[in-house]
Amino acid sequence: HDDIMLGYLPAVLRNTRSSSNEHHFVCATSGFNSVSNRHMLMLLNRVERFLASGTYRRLCAEGYFAKDTALGFRRRDVWKFLDGIAAADDELRDEGAARRLVSNLCQIYGDTAEPDGKALTSRLTILRKYFQGQYAGQKDLQPVQTLKGSCREFEAECVWGYIGWQIPNISHLRLGFYTADIFAPEPTHQRDVMPIVELMRNVMPDIVSVALDPEASGPDTHYKVLQALTAALQQHAGEANRHDMLIWGYRNVWFRFEPFEVSTIIPVSLQTISTLNHMFLSAFESQRDAEFPAHEIQ
Repeated sequence: HDDIMLGYLPAVLRNTRSSSNEHHFVCATSGFNSVSNRHMLMLLNRVERFLASGTYRRLCAEGYFAKDTALGFRRRDVWKFLDGIAAADDELRDEGAARRLVSNLCQIYGDTAEPDGKALTSRLTILRKYFQGQYAGQKDLQPVQTLKGSCREFEAECVWGYIGWQIPNISHLRLGFYTADIFAPEPTHQRDVMPIVELMRNVMPDIVSVALDPEASGPDTHYKVLQALTAALQQHAGEANRHDMLIWGYRNVWFRFEPFEVSTIIPVSLQTISTLNHMFLSAFESQRDAEFPAHEIQ
């Protein structure tokens, strides 16, 4: 999600300027644990306003929320959100986020988006009561975990939409080792490694980046992704006879390199820092007041 941005965004911006480069951004886990109940209540309020609008009824008539048209309309969700950011129009921004949340509610709970909005309004009432009754950090029901994770996935699509990349160049793997349990399981080959291998077979990358955080440095998610990716790279390199791939290991807020450990230093301008701040605060709405902020900003 935000790890690449916080780790080496200046390099991303420079490499995306060349039209010969193709980029594929991967969210290995959904990140539902870092989405607060307070943030979800705010999103439900957006959807409630959206259901009362003429725009919602028009989109229902177009079949906007039908499953067989999901890919094209998921892109339009992102464009609407980013149009709102560009125009400093909160209504447009909120509509883009509400569109995606309506689609997610329909997919996760099996609700139907009808012009009268009755089924979705009933779902909002149930979810609002649920979130109001949960304490921070309490383990959520499985559908709620999926719903929270899908909100973070939308944020990732928005942040890379800033620089012109969209699905299918953004993948959400939802690896199974990521849970809400106190003692999360270790990555397994079939459940966690093979999805990465399949993606590599399709993309055939020349450069792969990964958060190179040691074990027990903050949340263990980064380290487990590193384990799964290492196994996937070994398998893919053997299958495709690709031993020339370059691996970029980066760090950000949880664990930083000492200067003597660094092999590559990326110059950063004030303009890039400003761009990073604007992208982060605009797109990663759930992380403005994060459940697990870095110790330096608490």
